[in-house]
Amino acid sequence: MTQALWFVVIEIEYSNYYKQYFPKLTKKLLSKPPFRFLHDLIRVSITKVRFGQGLYTENELAIVDSSSNWTKEDKEGFLFKLIRLIELQLNIVSNCKPSKIVEGLGGENTNYMLQLFAICILFRRDSCHSVQQIVMSLFLVKL
Repeated sequence: MTQALWFVVIEIEYSNYYKQYFPKLTKKLLSKPPFRFLHDLIRVSITKVRFGQGLYTENELAIVDSSSNWTKEDKEGFLFKLIRLIELQLNIVSNCKPSKIVEGLGGENTNYMLQLFAICILFRRDSCHSVQQIVMSLFLVKL
């Protein structure tokens, strides 16, 4: 898929469904989405559709602003959970790297991740089992 077509697909998939909740999806935002924009998309999806509910803590879902103390590692961890959820839900292996997304690199992979996220939301598959797997694996890693 060309990058221009990705913009159209994402615009249609998100805007028609969440027009009243999401910020306007512009070409600029989708070409190099800032973390705040990605965070808002994920937060709205969890609160309005309940997709991925339980994956993030209340602190992780709190509004991100310029005064937030999010480190690069915090942002990468946040995106890692989303990418892993998408992989489990769609039974795929993604080549999206949270570090590249946080650095603003790999816009095509970020757009691809957003498309897969939109597919997960639109098909409204139950994500409870996948969320439990991710939370449990992260818990075991911390031990």
